Amino acid sequence: MIACFKCNDPIIFLDNVISERSGKLIPLDESTHEIHKCPNSDFLSQVLECRYCNENITFDNEHISKKGKKVPLDPETMEPHRCDEGMQAWNEARQKKVYCKYCLEVELTFDDEYMSPGGKHLPLDKTTGEIHQCPKRQYNPNTKIATTIF
Repeated sequence: MIACFKCNDPIIFLDNVISERSGKLIPLDESTHEIHKCPNSDFLSQVLECRYCNENITFDNEHISKKGKKVPLDPETMEPHRCDEGMQAWNEARQKKVYCKYCLEVELTFDDEYMSPGGKHLPLDKTTGEIHQCPKRQYNPNTKIATTIF
């Protein structure tokens, strides 16, 4: 049995429940198979600063996004934190051009319709809408290592 190191509750990991940001497996409660919400997590009691507007924010186990991420909250009202600066940064990031990191030639886009089995977005050629399989990236299924050819 695997147990949470903070609360000692039994947890499990499933290969298809992965953090989109870090790529790591997310711990699940053994009985419900829902994301483990540890009552002893120090992370939940902290008051932090929003990196965009510098207002105080906190997190709790009750406010979770559809993708399993904790939603930033106003610590006084415990309502979701909203800031114009954060929305502006998010919109600007979505408008930047992204190119293939291997060939540096193909402009890419991403769509929630095209996801890997691990839950990551697959790169799409912005011109054709097809999945970009860069010829300069070779994947070795034996070692699971990708190499770049120049």
